[in-house]
Amino acid sequence: MKKVNNINSNNNKMRSLFKCKAPNGYGEEESYYSENTWGEALNRQQTITTSVATKPNDIFLNAVDQKSKEKLQVKLSIKEWNDLIKEKAKLAESLYSINSASYVGFAEFSCIELQCQFDIFVFQHNQTVPLLPSSMALKSSSIMYTEHIKDQPSKLDQMSSVGVENSALQFFPERPGRYQVNLDVFSNYLTPKKNGFGFSTPKSTTNNLTINVPKEVQIKIDPSSNQEEEIFNDSGSRVTKAISNFPPTNYVKIQWTDLESKIDESSSGSNVSPPPLLSSSSAQPVASQKPIIEATKATVQQYTLCSVGEGVVIVTNSIKYSMVSGSLSSFEVVVGNILRVQSVDGNNIKKWDCTPIGPSSTSTENLLKILLNSPVESDYILTVVSEIPMDRTSGQITLPSVRCRGSEISREKGFLVVESTANVEVEQTTRESLTLIDKSEIPGALTDMTSGPILLAYKFLDPHYRLCMTITKHSDLQVLVAFCESAHFIATLSSEGSLLKKLIFKIRNTQQQYIRISIDHEFEIWSTIVGTNAVKPALDENGTIMIPLNKSRGSEKGVQKAFTVELVYKHRRDLELHGTGGNVQVCFPQIDIPISNLCVSLYLPKTFKYGQCKGNIKEVGYYPQGQPIKEDSKNEQTAKPRRAMPQMQIQQQQTQFMSNAMPLFDGGLTLGGGGGGAEREKETAGLKPVIVNIPTTGILLRFHQLLVLSTPIDITTKYSPNKGGYEERVEEDEGVDANMAPIYF
Repeated sequence: MKKVNNINSNNNKMRSLFKCKAPNGYGEEESYYSENTWGEALNRQQTITTSVATKPNDIFLNAVDQKSKEKLQVKLSIKEWNDLIKEKAKLAESLYSINSASYVGFAEFSCIELQCQFDIFVFQHNQTVPLLPSSMALKSSSIMYTEHIKDQPSKLDQMSSVGVENSALQFFPERPGRYQVNLDVFSNYLTPKKNGFGFSTPKSTTNNLTINVPKEVQIKIDPSSNQEEEIFNDSGSRVTKAISNFPPTNYVKIQWTDLESKIDESSSGSNVSPPPLLSSSSAQPVASQKPIIEATKATVQQYTLCSVGEGVVIVTNSIKYSMVSGSLSSFEVVVGNILRVQSVDGNNIKKWDCTPIGPSSTSTENLLKILLNSPVESDYILTVVSEIPMDRTSGQITLPSVRCRGSEISREKGFLVVESTANVEVEQTTRESLTLIDKSEIPGALTDMTSGPILLAYKFLDPHYRLCMTITKHSDLQVLVAFCESAHFIATLSSEGSLLKKLIFKIRNTQQQYIRISIDHEFEIWSTIVGTNAVKPALDENGTIMIPLNKSRGSEKGVQKAFTVELVYKHRRDLELHGTGGNVQVCFPQIDIPISNLCVSLYLPKTFKYGQCKGNIKEVGYYPQGQPIKEDSKNEQTAKPRRAMPQMQIQQQQTQFMSNAMPLFDGGLTLGGGGGGAEREKETAGLKPVIVNIPTTGILLRFHQLLVLSTPIDITTKYSPNKGGYEERVEEDEGVDANMAPIYF
């Protein structure tokens, strides 16, 4: 048998672990507090509910026991590892089993006296069974034994013992059999408030716990199953008794909190002492122990946000309880019956209920009760959201106070803020117990709760405040929900009269679903791009093109991010260019979104020379706002006016481009002139278009206009056969770089 320290006779020595004086001066000397846990190694051992004996072939345990202070690294092959796992699995067979464990506790002034009984089956020799953590002081122990497992232990065992090993009170059986181990121990409290304790437990098949507290309290056992409580009189004192079963676990925690009736009595009296603490030992009279237990006290800081919307007022109360002493497991909040409580949020809430105070027909206030799963001893934040419905969008309302109830509340103060979440005007009519403050005095935590402009701000020292307000809902005005901050219109005219156009918009949008483009002539759509994706265009009953828009996402310094919209289309009918000259007219469509900055690039064939342009947009030598918006860099091309290129080569390139593009025209979208009807080809209707870049060659004419409001752009110029006209036109635009590269879009 192992040599262990039998401590059955060391009662006085173990009691000295609790650094408490006799209860003739409460709080004169600090006590010893602990959670009563044993080491992690024992927790792992309890996880598999076994105790493995020390054997020579047990590589793991020997390595740890012999070299526990050294870092050990072992390299094994896969086969050796598998063999080792199989061998350990054999050793993991149960060498003992705890059939049942029973604990009966009595709350005393300085500690908890716990009477424990364990029913243990031992199957092999040389076993150690951890029972309780060594931080618990052992008062006495007794061991009963029987050789047969099916029999009840009846013989007093003088050979087996209980001792301390590996941070635990362990049972050392002398031989296999069935044992009943009785331990009487002292457990310290968890905190100086002396309202609970906990301890590590061995894994047992059945577990039962009984705790007696010498006052009226609410007891919580964690974990627990089928807990029952009763309050009874014992020698003139009120005692609360809780009985509960709990599942196999490594740790059990017991806490209690004073019932409200006792709190009220202790708070209302001048110096009322609680009932004397109960002792499990009758040798010393209980009446001599009369500690003065401090009553529960708390202060409350309240942040109230009143959000005035359209036809409803939302009231959000953030209530912070700061515990001065004691603990609370429930809260009571008084709210006016005009407030409809929508939600109650907070940590560890078990349930909440809102009922009228007094008869429902005459009551003007409701009582909101919140019950927690376990008591709180530190700060606690409770959030209550309620609403005040209004019959109309305009009218008068009275905001009632929301205040905490309970004798434990020593002080309650806070701030009240009124904000608007709709187009409403709020005016104060009357107020009571409220002091008007500047917005700069509002706490940051309350400011963070707001989502709209702050209209009124108050502070209060008395929670019985009252605020009357007049709410006026004004008519809403239409605002701009989509805006084109810049646009670039590009048109390329070939010498044969084919006209191809591309419209690029940079748009910010919050609500508009489509951009509508009105084209008053026959056309064929080649491409519609929104952002970086091809989209399907639509057509309304008036023949207007509808391109779906994205919603602007994110923001840049408070402004929504813009995205691009592109439309490429071709005139269905070519323009007739006469060799003798004439007038050429280029029109760009009207859109339903205002354009802040419009740039137009017009590429005309070099086979003609052109006079001054006329229309509703100004011709410029350069773009005043810088380069117009461009496509993605992958599709972007640049070109320079090729003045030295032979005229025949220019005509061949343009003719080749248009002839290659002709087959695409037949599969496009054809619209009648004057905004007339539409005809879709079956092969392409409903399909997404491809991304198209139009050629930009020829003589570049630049135009610029600020603030275009739903207006079509019309440009007209005279042309005549080219006899050095291109050079002559460049010379007319003095100060303009003739080699300025046109931009391909």
